[in-house]
Amino acid sequence: MRKTFYKFFIILILLFSLTGCNLLINDPVTENINLEEELDKVYSLVNDVSNIAMKGNVKIVTTSYASSFPFPEVVSGQGSGVIFSEDKNNYFILTNNHVVNRDDTYNLVRYQITDYLGNEYNGSLIASSPAYDLGLLKITKSDVQLNVLSINLTTLIKDDLVIAIGQPKGQDNTITMGKVLGFTNGNLEQSTSHVDFDVILHNAPINRGSSGGVLINSNLEIVGINYAGSFKEGVEGSVSAYAIPMIKVNEFLVLNNFY
Repeated sequence: MRKTFYKFFIILILLFSLTGCNLLINDPVTENINLEEELDKVYSLVNDVSNIAMKGNVKIVTTSYASSFPFPEVVSGQGSGVIFSEDKNNYFILTNNHVVNRDDTYNLVRYQITDYLGNEYNGSLIASSPAYDLGLLKITKSDVQLNVLSINLTTLIKDDLVIAIGQPKGQDNTITMGKVLGFTNGNLEQSTSHVDFDVILHNAPINRGSSGGVLINSNLEIVGINYAGSFKEGVEGSVSAYAIPMIKVNEFLVLNNFY
């Protein structure tokens, strides 16, 4: 009984807060759809995202500062990231360039990485690029076991299910669902983000703080890195969002000799 109630609670949350998710078919013509089976699918997917993919989710705070008094520290970037690779000693994290960008008026920078449990790490910047709006960080492994999410280089198609994970507006470990709307040129014409290629357009809601957060498919594989959203006054969360496709992420990694 409690499980059934929880599943109905999950689906209500999705219906009211996550625009465009097509997991349920409400067309009265499709009378043979078993609602209980659909709820089981949603419950199972949300459970997998929470227990598996979430363990690769991190928050990133970039603090720029000077080496001498009296110059104050300033948070120059704050967003999300995802663990996508590891070696014996380190986890490697993807995020946005505009999240890790240092304030030019300061000569030092610190990257504070927080995992899904709230544990903090000092991050090191390996590479970044405004042309891709991507940043690559690493953290030293601790006793906490974090998950490494696999990359999927397959091109998405319209109406594919996608799931966004991030830290919007100070809310840690947030999951939203939506679908691919298509592809569009992603140039924001900003100094820290000026991609000039087609990016994923989707409607899994994101918000400020979601930048650099992961976009995954139903197999919990990374299909994109969120970097921007379109907002409408009076609407909480984006009405559409933009993500760097993994084929471009892979280009960025190759150019920076990661592979």
